[in-house]
Parts: sequence; structure tokens; C-alpha cells
Amino acid sequence: MSSINVLIVDDSAFMRKMLTEIIQRDSGLTVVGAARDGSDALRKDEELHPDVITLDVEMPVMDGYTTLVELMKRGPRRVIMISSLTQAGADITLRCLASGAIDFVAKPSGSISLDIERVAGDIIQKIKIAAISSIRRLSIPSTTVQSAPSPEGQTAVAAPADKPAARMGTRNASGQLLVVGSSTGGPRALYTLVAGLGNGLEIPGIIVQHMPPGFTRSLASRLDQAGGLKVREAAEGDFLEPGTLLVAPGGTHLVLNVDRTVHLSSEPTVHGVRPAIDVTLESVVRTYGAHAMAILLTGMGRDGARGLKLLRDLGAHTFAEDESTCVVYGMPKAAVELNAVEHLLPLDDIAPAVIAAAKSMPRLDAAA
Repeated sequence: MSSINVLIVDDSAFMRKMLTEIIQRDSGLTVVGAARDGSDALRKDEELHPDVITLDVEMPVMDGYTTLVELMKRGPRRVIMISSLTQAGADITLRCLASGAIDFVAKPSGSISLDIERVAGDIIQKIKIAAISSIRRLSIPSTTVQSAPSPEGQTAVAAPADKPAARMGTRNASGQLLVVGSSTGGPRALYTLVAGLGNGLEIPGIIVQHMPPGFTRSLASRLDQAGGLKVREAAEGDFLEPGTLLVAPGGTHLVLNVDRTVHLSSEPTVHGVRPAIDVTLESVVRTYGAHAMAILLTGMGRDGARGLKLLRDLGAHTFAEDESTCVVYGMPKAAVELNAVEHLLPLDDIAPAVIAAAKSMPRLDAAA
């Protein structure tokens, strides 16, 4: 395989130097250029035709989002966003993912991260995944969550506020559950799926998207704008409510207790990730069995395949995204190979099929 050519875009000379050193340590990657701002990036993209672009989110004059939009006007580009770990950075990063970026890496400590080495492995891995990703244009609604500028000096995502417990009257009222798992390309796919499910899904749901701490709140906020369903980041002790989708917080596994309430676990990573889809699905098998159904969307690796197989063996409805619409046909393919998938469908066809299946799915007793 020929070397993957990478263009680095960052307004900091230090960050350009560090990213170049990190990327070129891998013999399969070559840095063909470095741009100091968005305008420089547009020129060098045209000159160098890189395979993958790493694009800083926060830059003066032309920021990363604006640069990404201009790049995508020329045609699909394989772009990895390099984001700061702030709430504003998380919001803008989700807008970038909705606008065509394949994935992102969070800088550990602000715009100029002296400890960028901490995420060196992620940078290299995500560039390699981007290089083999499909960049076909997906039909994604243009609505994005607008974020206010971050306060001066803000360097970390604020801790989530305590949420009040759900009313006892809504506790597990449907006796059914939907679980959705996704990874690379997931935020865009999830928006399309959630928008479709808003046309008739009346049962609770859980979303597990591979994402670091701080970014899942922005993801939930964006998905909540899709319409029809409430979407929010899960909290410890949450009840499952019909018509509400809970997003597993980044950095924690989401599992269900025996009374079918949410527990957020800091147990070790599974498949190298936390939250892991398999961890959630295994707890769903114990608590809901065939009264649950699950979907695997685009993503790299095998997470979710084992859990989907456990559900399928119980007779539950299982779905996976077809290769024709996946950014990365990794997780769905692994599930297909295990004979864990009942319905393999293009993204736009999944929501109607899930709504129809939910109407015929057996119900648990509503009592815990």
C-alpha cells in the first residue's frame, strides 16, 4: 500500500511541528504540507491533493468549520478535526462532523497542547481509518446546533448538572427498548436515524457512540434537534422513558441495573473504548432479552457484534447499516459475519423498519 499523504492545518507553529513529528513516525504516513490558516489550507489542498487533512477547529480569520465548508464545496474530503476540550470546541466539532468531517481528536490541554503526545496513537489511527473511509455524500439535514463563543480562558468542558430523577409513573412504562451503537461516521448517521425514528417510535432508547468525555452532551443536544424524540445525555439512576433516547456519556460504560435503571460504570475499556456498545448490550440481554432490539451503524472494529448476536439468539430484532451508506463498514460487517443481523439496510431504510418492528415486539411487564 502506498503512503497516505497528510496535510496539517493549524495556526500554531508549535502544533504544526508536533503533529508533523507524530504523523511521520509511522512509515505508512507522509506529511506533504502544513498550512498556517484556513486560506493557506485551501491553497495547499488544491496544490498537494492530500489523502487526509488534519484541521484545527479554532483558528483566527477563517476557523476550522468555515475552512471545512469551503473544502467540501470542492468535493468530498477526508478530514480529521483537531479540537480543543471546551464546550464551545465540542459544539463546533459536532457541527464539523455534521458537515462532512470523518472524525476528530481532542487536544488534551487547550489550543496549544504541550502534551499532544498523549493522543499520538489516536491521531495516527484516525488518519489511517479516514484514508480507507467512504466519503460519498450522505443525505444529512443542514440543521446544526449553534454554539455561543466560549468565555475567555475556558479550558475544560463544564461538568454536567445533576438531573432530577424521572417520575415514577414513567418508569419502564413501555416494557421495550431500542439500543443504537455507532462509531466513525456515527454522528451524521445518528441524526438521520433519529429524525426518522421521530415519525413513530414510542419506546425508550439508548445510544452508544464512541466519543470522549465532554462531547456526548453536544451530540445529545444536536440529536435533540432532529425532531420527534427527546434526546439527552444519560445520568446515573435515570429511568428509561418512552419517546426519550439516552446518550451514554463519553468515558463511561452505560449498563442497566436489574430494575432497568441506568448505571454509569468506569470499568476498564472494552475493545479499547469506553463507552463500549457490547457492555451496554450485554446488560440489555440480562434485563430485557427478546423485548429489546438493537441497531449497529457505521464504525471501525467489532464492538457491538457480540452483543447483537446475543440478542439475535434470543429472537430479538437486530439491524445493521448496509455497506452502501456506511462511512466505515467495520462494526456492521463484523455483526453480519457472526450471523447476528436480521435486517441489513441502507441508512434511510432503518428507521421505518425499526418502527414497524417495535409494533410487533413482545412487551415486558411494566413493573420492575
